[in-house]
Amino acid sequence: MSLSFPSAGRRSISSIASVAFLWLRRASLPWIPLALAAVFVAASLLFDRPQSWAPSIVRFLDTDDALRLAQVRTLLAGGGWFEPIIASMGDGEGLHSHWSRLLDLPIAGLILAARVFFDGPAAEQFALLVWPKLVLFVFTAAFFRQMIRETSVEAALALAAMLWLSLVSLVQFQLTRIDHHNVQNACAALAIVLATSPLASARSAFAAGLIAGLGLAIGYEALPAMGLLAALLAICSLIDPRRRQVAQAFAVGLALALAAALILTVPPSKWRPVACDALGLNVVMVAVIGAAGLFAAGLCAGRRRWHIAALLATGGAAAAGFAAVDPVCLAGPFARIDPAMGPLWLNHVREARPLLELADTQPAMAFALAASMLACLAAQAAMAAQKRTASDIMRLTLLILLTIIGFRYIKFISYAQLLGFFCLARAAFELRWPYPQITPRAAAMLATLLATPIPLMLAASNVTRAETKEADAGPGCSAEKDFAALAALPSARILPQPNLGGVLSLLTHHQVMIGNYHRLDREIAKAAAIFASPVQDARTLLDDWKIDIVAYCAGQRFYALGADNNSFARAIESGEGIPAYLQPIDMGAGSGVKAWRVVRP
Repeated sequence: MSLSFPSAGRRSISSIASVAFLWLRRASLPWIPLALAAVFVAASLLFDRPQSWAPSIVRFLDTDDALRLAQVRTLLAGGGWFEPIIASMGDGEGLHSHWSRLLDLPIAGLILAARVFFDGPAAEQFALLVWPKLVLFVFTAAFFRQMIRETSVEAALALAAMLWLSLVSLVQFQLTRIDHHNVQNACAALAIVLATSPLASARSAFAAGLIAGLGLAIGYEALPAMGLLAALLAICSLIDPRRRQVAQAFAVGLALALAAALILTVPPSKWRPVACDALGLNVVMVAVIGAAGLFAAGLCAGRRRWHIAALLATGGAAAAGFAAVDPVCLAGPFARIDPAMGPLWLNHVREARPLLELADTQPAMAFALAASMLACLAAQAAMAAQKRTASDIMRLTLLILLTIIGFRYIKFISYAQLLGFFCLARAAFELRWPYPQITPRAAAMLATLLATPIPLMLAASNVTRAETKEADAGPGCSAEKDFAALAALPSARILPQPNLGGVLSLLTHHQVMIGNYHRLDREIAKAAAIFASPVQDARTLLDDWKIDIVAYCAGQRFYALGADNNSFARAIESGEGIPAYLQPIDMGAGSGVKAWRVVRP
């Protein structure tokens, strides 16, 4: 017996489906993107690791998440708003964090609100679980709303499918992801799609400027893209009077957001010299000069040569203003740290490595990410070629930049993906296909399957060699129970493997000497000398720095901190040749952390 529908029934179902899609396509109710975002957030939980309300089993995805919570704790404990210092990290005064308080505030607010119902640890657990999904909901609701405005609800559904099958929803918005990358990614993508939209108005561009300013105030990662976006809007202002208003509104929003963030988070006494790696007077100066210059250039509208000259003068004045505030920062965000940090540490951080290097250990993932970015780029190139609008050309230019940077630095892939999937979903419904058999819905389904990382990874894993997994701070090195034995010891000075620094500072009361944070450059250099020295010589260096405990996560590497096979680092890694002056500490069953007490006469 088989199940079948009569032809009349099939026609009825088809008619109902067509009417439903027609209604959705024309619908503009505000609840649609909210409902779609809520469903998307619920679906994203399928990709999260199992979590529990018991804080002892929470594992952080990254040491940055642990350090963010440590910074929030200092704020809740009465730490100065303008002094985000983590006293338990580094030597001397501690780690002067460059992370913005703008993210500490909402996370601290969630913890305080949860304390009405839960005790301290459970309240923190609540914030760890809620914050990343709250960010995801707000971002996707705005993202889907913009897609519906530009194309249709069906395109928003295709965009949701692409995001769901991408690594963005798997990593940047997972539970316990509270550092800053997800907010920066969301702000950059939203700012670009709003400001470059074919429907852009002065109002939406002003909102885009505020969003871009918020993202830059939190972190400078998107600075190249936001700078190019502002330049493209300025160039378009030469051609279209409406685009001139868009460019001016974006610049005003950006300048206001950056200036407000500077006043609210940085005391005037620290406006100069500029830190270079965090929001400073120099970037605010560029935004303010740029906004004023765009309005001045607008007075020359209709006189092309004068307009171009005014825009060039604005760019020159902005660059001069940046240099005048502090020329040191012309060397980049790491201008004030020890250049030795490159070979010692920065060049070995996985997220700062090229995508090509990922292919050595995870070829399927590398192939999937590269193919995904190139597919999005090809789709937007086709859109720009067919439509030839300023909107599509600007998005293509920005996507090219983000794709190039994503190939160079793995952590920028998420920026390229968010913008790329928006462009791809729109292209699936708006491109004129040479074959009439390819309907927009079929094109969207095909694009989702062929341009999102998870399907590509499944396909690539069948034709590439087996994945070689790198050791990382996984189970056994990131939960509270793994550090319980160390937390029970009297206060001490700990020299850890760098990857453990952030978690140790959060889960123990000890003074943690180093971590993966560039402002600890002096401490990292001193630790490098210890780990690279021969075992017998390391004893003297440990005593000079008054180190009481050495900690290490089994299976991890020390990067370039101990390249010599006879070094102290190699002895710790291999477990062979451990010197007599290191006494093992019982860390308990199930912990991947190994620790030794430095024995002194």
